[in-house]
Amino acid sequence: MCDALDSAEYLCLKHPISVHWLSLGKAVTAVRSVYPALTLEPEEEAQRKNAAAKGLSQKCKMFAFVAMTYMLSDIIPVTERLNLTFQQEEVNLSDILPAVESAKARLQQLTMTPGQKEQEFTQSVTRDGGVFQTIRPTHVDREATFKAARQNFIQQLLQSLRDRFPNDQMSTVSALANIFDRQRYPPSNPIPGPLDHYATRDLTVLTRHYATVINGPCAQTDFYQFKRTLSGYGGDDSFAMSCRIVIRNLAVQYPDFALLAKIALVIPVSSVAAERGFSVQNGIKIEARSRLGEGRVSRLMRLNIHAKSVRDFDVASSTDRFFCNESMSKVGK
Repeated sequence: MCDALDSAEYLCLKHPISVHWLSLGKAVTAVRSVYPALTLEPEEEAQRKNAAAKGLSQKCKMFAFVAMTYMLSDIIPVTERLNLTFQQEEVNLSDILPAVESAKARLQQLTMTPGQKEQEFTQSVTRDGGVFQTIRPTHVDREATFKAARQNFIQQLLQSLRDRFPNDQMSTVSALANIFDRQRYPPSNPIPGPLDHYATRDLTVLTRHYATVINGPCAQTDFYQFKRTLSGYGGDDSFAMSCRIVIRNLAVQYPDFALLAKIALVIPVSSVAAERGFSVQNGIKIEARSRLGEGRVSRLMRLNIHAKSVRDFDVASSTDRFFCNESMSKVGK
């Protein structure tokens, strides 16, 4: 935090300072680690008749502010771990359901019992007679109000997860993972064996969900032989590679499963492309960027992603090609 602020042009509280945080989690950790200084520094500035510093100091001393900081220290790691699941170029569908369910379970637990960091804060205040790290929090009488707000905040997070990952869609994703992730397959021997009945319910889920695009009865008939054929491939047995094997090598024999494999590969679960797009958009350093039309912003983003950098751009050869193409165009006319 100090390093980020030291590089800023202004350090006076009278001026706003824009600090780029790598994540909200790091911001909360920074506030928690320097809390006494964060409170006392504005207090000293407030004695010089600085109204903004006085307001900031009063806000930082409030019980709800400190408690919320420590509560977020317990909650943010849960959401960050879930985000990391999707921050990969290729997301294994098999990883999604466990990650989502574990996040929901942990948040549900936090609605009933405060997390470790929040408990450390409340225990410290109780043990030290209402003082926390040499600071006496104000408005302690509003602890019940904070607890209600805390409960509402976590419930909203849970509802957002339910809306973002509805059960019916999660069952479809889970079914695709079970069918195409060879790492989940039971041993192919003996015959008959556990592989014969593996994922039959998952296939039923998919044939119902994609009834308009695949032949359900045909897929059910082919499933036994399909599983044994796919399990016989060696090498990389990851979900993505298994889907590519089906598309590349088994599309003629098992067209319905090839179509399901294509669907599985294009489900937009990775956030990398979106984050890269936001990063590129923020990198377009034009004063009037907020007033640019959508088409122009898209063209600038494509240039930023695909075009060569200014240092690598060969102006001479590009100029020659331009005039050459222009001459050929005139000859054609």
